[in-house]
Amino acid sequence: MRVRFWPLALFALAATMDCAFAQRSYAPLARGQALLKQHCAACHQIGWGASPNKEAPPFRELVKRYGANALEEALAEGLLNGHAAGAEFEFEPTEVDAIVRYLGTLGGKR
Repeated sequence: MRVRFWPLALFALAATMDCAFAQRSYAPLARGQALLKQHCAACHQIGWGASPNKEAPPFRELVKRYGANALEEALAEGLLNGHAAGAEFEFEPTEVDAIVRYLGTLGGKR
C-alpha cells in the first residue's frame, strides 16, 4: 500500500508548488492594478471601456502609444504634466514594477 501512496504524494506536492508559484506571479499584477485603481481610476480607465474623464486616455491606449516599460521612468520620477491641478504621483520602485507588470497585460508594446 505504501508504494501507491508516493505517486499521489508527489502529485500533491507538485500541485502545491504550482499554486504557490502562480500566487507569487499574480501578486504583482494584482498590486499594480490596485495602485492604479487607487490613484488613477478616477480619471483613467485602468482596464477596458471608456475613461471616466474624457480628457484622460485609458491606460491601454497609453500602453499602445508609449509601451509599458517606457512609462516606468515617468512613474518613478513622478507624474505631473497633463494632470489636473494638484494631481501629482510618485511611486516606489516596487510599486512601479507592479504597475508596469499590470500595464503589460493590457497589450501594446513592452
